[in-house]
Amino acid sequence: PRSTLFPYTTLFRSTSNATSGTSTIAVSGTGIAVVRTLEISMDDSDFGDVAVGYSLTKTVTFTNTGNTTINLNEIYTSSYNFTINNGNTYLYLYTSLAPGKSYKTDVTFSPSVNFSYSEYISVYGGFINGYMQYNITGTGVTPTRIIDITMSGTDFGAVDAGYTSTQTMTINNSGNAALQIEGYHISDADFSA
Repeated sequence: PRSTLFPYTTLFRSTSNATSGTSTIAVSGTGIAVVRTLEISMDDSDFGDVAVGYSLTKTVTFTNTGNTTINLNEIYTSSYNFTINNGNTYLYLYTSLAPGKSYKTDVTFSPSVNFSYSEYISVYGGFINGYMQYNITGTGVTPTRIIDITMSGTDFGAVDAGYTSTQTMTINNSGNAALQIEGYHISDADFSA
């Protein structure tokens, strides 16, 4: 179809030697507009609080929501606090997306200082306007390492000599950064772990 303004009806005329006549078949169709649209989505575009020196990775999805194949050419992030493609701020694709198909890539938030970041992902390609921007946020916070020790019970009760009683001790890190435990010490030789 050359236009989306009206439905088309065409008559095909064929001649058959077997019947020495002609037959006419009517066929019809409607021209529709070509739609080149792209949708960008994440489970959550806010990366939340991430300790400085650490990182958090999420997946971003680019979906062709139109009715024709589109090109997905280049993807950028607006700063090195958010990266794609193994720590870079850019990804050159030059690939095609059929209608309903998606492309996924990881975005990593690595804050360099304590700050509330408001950045964006930009994408270029053969869709409407040729450019789209998707906002992403995250907050860099001071690393904290807080150790919490709990036990199933601190009183072992009366235990006959030569026998043992066992309680479970749990060590938790309630901070936002990795905690390295290098060892422990028990003050009484009658207790062991």
